[in-house]
Amino acid sequence: MNKNVFKLAGLLSLFFAGSSFATTLYLTNQTKVHAKATIYYGACSTDRDKDIAPGEPLTIGAGVCLVNQIAPSMYVPGRDMPATAKPYTSIGTGYRTFAIIQNYDGSFAVIRP
Repeated sequence: MNKNVFKLAGLLSLFFAGSSFATTLYLTNQTKVHAKATIYYGACSTDRDKDIAPGEPLTIGAGVCLVNQIAPSMYVPGRDMPATAKPYTSIGTGYRTFAIIQNYDGSFAVIRP
């Protein structure tokens, strides 16, 4: 059998072994404004327009889906249109803890804390 198949099987077993792989995604809104986030996955359905109150976490059952992008819109009082935040992007990550922050210049971004 091909050695690459064994290597891939070994990597996958490390990835999914035990309880260390979380299936719940946590996105905390660490700003003072309301947000709506859309989470894009590699081969799974997109979670669209999930509300996140200021200072609150959002929990989503993401299963084993790898996250490709988290793109929030920020609803700043006094603005007609929502502000866009710099999204978190990846080719596919199993990481499950993220935060929306406000930078010193007033812009917003999604980070891995």
